[in-house]
Amino acid sequence: MSELTTTQRRKRREKENRRQLILDTAERLMLATGQMDLNMDQVAHEAELAKGTLYLHFRSKEEILAILTIKVRRLLLQAFQQAVEVEKQPLRQLEALLWACYYFFGKNKLYYNLLAFHESGNHSTDTPELKESSLAITALILDILNRAKAEGSLASTANPMDLAFVIWGTVVGMTQLIDAKSAIMEADHEIEQTRLYSHFVSMMIKGVQ
Repeated sequence: MSELTTTQRRKRREKENRRQLILDTAERLMLATGQMDLNMDQVAHEAELAKGTLYLHFRSKEEILAILTIKVRRLLLQAFQQAVEVEKQPLRQLEALLWACYYFFGKNKLYYNLLAFHESGNHSTDTPELKESSLAITALILDILNRAKAEGSLASTANPMDLAFVIWGTVVGMTQLIDAKSAIMEADHEIEQTRLYSHFVSMMIKGVQ
């Protein structure tokens, strides 16, 4: 009985290791060639796995992207939580959260692309895990806004839930603008991206008061 349990644990560990190898390989390939060029044949080749083995773990490229998107959302939530812990006042926490988003995506363009892909709606139906990872971020923002309203620093007419989605959608859009246009804005208009984002954060904070 003990030997059987040990064997089961070993097989489970091997399965988890292969699954993680596939995800790591997919992420490495996307960093090198882009998200849209990823395909299952390429992942199987680079991971040195038979294609059939790959499909034992993931049914499609979209499933791999979904799992990696969950990873991104969880890492982003951790970054938000760490930023919020430093501040005590709700609107200062909101400001810290906005800056945490800027620095998080500034370090890894792939993470932004994965998140934007699912935010755009160009994907298959969200899994419960994907929805949970998104709702966790919304819940954190909503908690900050509810506390801001309770203490009177948020406009009394503001609806925290509406505002949470407005803030998130605006941040995603602003990040997309910086990603796509920062070089042009700096070259043609002398608009430095960090300065631009600073103006954006100031406007967001003033707008909710």
